[in-house]
Amino acid sequence: MAALLFLSGATALVYELVWSKYLGNVLGNSGQAHAVVLATFMGGLALGAFVFGRTADRVKNPLALYGLLELGVGLYALAFPYVLGALEHVWLSVAPHVPEHLRVGPRLMVSALSLVVPTLLMGGTLPALVRHFAASLAGVRKELARLYAINSLGAAVGVYVAGTRLVPLIGLSASATLAAGLNVFLALAALSLKPRALVLVDGVFEAQPSVWHHELLAAMEAGVAVFGGGS
Repeated sequence: MAALLFLSGATALVYELVWSKYLGNVLGNSGQAHAVVLATFMGGLALGAFVFGRTADRVKNPLALYGLLELGVGLYALAFPYVLGALEHVWLSVAPHVPEHLRVGPRLMVSALSLVVPTLLMGGTLPALVRHFAASLAGVRKELARLYAINSLGAAVGVYVAGTRLVPLIGLSASATLAAGLNVFLALAALSLKPRALVLVDGVFEAQPSVWHHELLAAMEAGVAVFGGGS
C-alpha cells in the first residue's frame, strides 16, 4: 500500500515538471508564466483534496475511488498534448489582438483550462487513501503523518528523477507517457485490492496497523525499479 502512495506522489511531480515545460511554449518561459502554472497546479490540488476528501467520507470503498482518480489522471496525461494543442491554437489566434499588459488573464485561463482537471483528480488521491486506511478520526490522526511522509518522499524522488534523468534522456512526451503508465498501473492495483480490514479498538473501529518499515522499503524498491530504468 505504501508503494501506491510513493508512486502516486512521484507521478504528480513528474507531471508538474513536464507540463510546466509544455506550457512554457505557450505562455512564454518567463518567471510570470511559471508562477501562473505553479499557482494553478497547487490550487487545483488543494481544491481536489477538498472536493474528493468529502467524497471519500461518503463512499463505501475509498480505495476504489483512489483507483478511479489515478486512472483519470493517467488517461488525461495521455490526452494532454492534444488538449494543449487546441488551447495553443486558440491562444495564438487571440494573442496578437490583446495588449501585452493585459495578457496575464488569458495566460492564466490557458493554464487553468489545461491543468484544472488532472490537478483536481490528483488532489483527491491522498484523502481517498487516508480514508481507506482509517475508519475513525483517531485512526486518521495516527496514520496521517506516515501517509503524507511517504507521499511527499515519492514527490521529491519523482521531480528529481524527472528533472535530472527522464526529461533529458527521453524527452517530455515519453516522460509523461511513462508517468501515465504508472497511473494506470496504480489504478488497476488499487481496484484489485480488497478494502482494508477493520478491528474494534476501545469501542472504535480502526484500520489494522501496518508494518510500515516493510511497506516503505517496498515503496522505495518500486520507485528505484521504475524510475531507475530511465537512467
